[in-house]
Amino acid sequence: MATVFGAFAIAGDEAFGPSELAEEWWILLLNVVWVAGPFLVLSLAGIGRRKPWLVALAATLALWGAFAFSARYSPGDANLGMGLLMLLAPFAINGVALLVDRRKNEA
Repeated sequence: MATVFGAFAIAGDEAFGPSELAEEWWILLLNVVWVAGPFLVLSLAGIGRRKPWLVALAATLALWGAFAFSARYSPGDANLGMGLLMLLAPFAINGVALLVDRRKNEA
């Protein structure tokens, strides 16, 4: 399920404009794995409770929505801040989801 969600997120991102990555399929594959990373970590950790998954889903949708909005309505310059944020996003999403799961276990 994680890689399917990653593929949908990248496909949605590509829907905002013409893709120039058709010949560079490995970049698309890397993007799918990058988006799916937090969900793969949750599944490999054996976390089956709903709340960490929903937190990870909401954070992923919010960050990729902000990225798509920024890409769509930017003046054409590279948004380095958003690019760095998207590079760090899977780690932050993992941290928040695992923290939510840990808090649930402590209670």
